[in-house]
Amino acid sequence: MSLTPEQIRKRRYSIGGSDMNIIMSGNEEKISKLWKQKRGDIESENLSRVLPVRMGSFTEPFNVQWFQEETGRAVTNMGMNVYIRTSRI
Repeated sequence: MSLTPEQIRKRRYSIGGSDMNIIMSGNEEKISKLWKQKRGDIESENLSRVLPVRMGSFTEPFNVQWFQEETGRAVTNMGMNVYIRTSRI
């Protein structure tokens, strides 16, 4: 259950939930590393063998449902891609 080469390529040009978690953390070292990955200066880590990542892919529908039930807020735009541009892309 790893990402295809095309999915990996697309992730470089978009910001996903995991990326937003890094950005919102305020951790300058992690943000800088993410920026370098998005620019293609360094390779992204292969997370396909990381248990929390794998579990998250299976529990995401449940997590969305739980959040909606607990908060009364709707989750919209799931799977929406937000593309970024840099001078090197």
